[in-house]
Amino acid sequence: MTCTPSPPIITLLTDFGTQDAYVGALKGALLTHCPHALLVDLSHDIPPQDVAAAAFVLWSGSRWFPPGTFHLPVVDPGVGTARRILVATLDGHHFIAPDNGLLTWVLRGAHDRSTYALRCTPNQLAASSDTFQARDLMAAALARWARGIPPPTAPLSEPPVELQLAQAERCGEVLAGTVIHLDRFGNCITNITRAACERLAAGGPLKVIIGSKEIRGLRRAYGEAAPGELLALINSVDLLEIAVAEDSAAIKLGLTPGTPVQVRSLK
Repeated sequence: MTCTPSPPIITLLTDFGTQDAYVGALKGALLTHCPHALLVDLSHDIPPQDVAAAAFVLWSGSRWFPPGTFHLPVVDPGVGTARRILVATLDGHHFIAPDNGLLTWVLRGAHDRSTYALRCTPNQLAASSDTFQARDLMAAALARWARGIPPPTAPLSEPPVELQLAQAERCGEVLAGTVIHLDRFGNCITNITRAACERLAAGGPLKVIIGSKEIRGLRRAYGEAAPGELLALINSVDLLEIAVAEDSAAIKLGLTPGTPVQVRSLK
């Protein structure tokens, strides 16, 4: 019995939206160089030029794919400039991405990491659109890599660009953090981890303070709250989240990334 090799998996994450042909053209370029690839969309609804949002979504989505997956995240305000293009292998996952902080979350979470710069020849650069290097440079290099042809690389003269991520801090019996991401439901994801909450609670109940609102106790699921009720829970990526059941916490409370959040013990 002959086993058929599984097709390489390539994920896509962009701020291109679906109104124009950009996503289709990107997929066309990938399939031109690797016709048997399995293309998976992480998201194409990142707010335009929002590298921080893309970095979080990349981390929260890419980690569920098997090692050996190839990832092409592109939110690239500096396209066509001297900014580098990174080639990275992180815990067995392969990435090609603009060097603008987009890989921050996945870089910081990786135990085994190697990072290089994509080396482009003058001929490649001349044939590439200065406004669509994702299609002409990154997709071609990643698709060939998925076929077993490693991209040409050069050592990094400086470490990859990383975003300044706010860190939650504990001061006595108070955990202080911030909202770091708003999802499409208006749920507000914070930088306070499950582990930090569990250490603070030591098995006891907690309260969450955001703006003028106080939420007593954490729920397990959205459905444990009545429609329109404010709640806090630990979400699917083990971070504290503020939500309104069947509504948008971001809109109802006017929350944005950077809004302060506190967690205190109810003891």
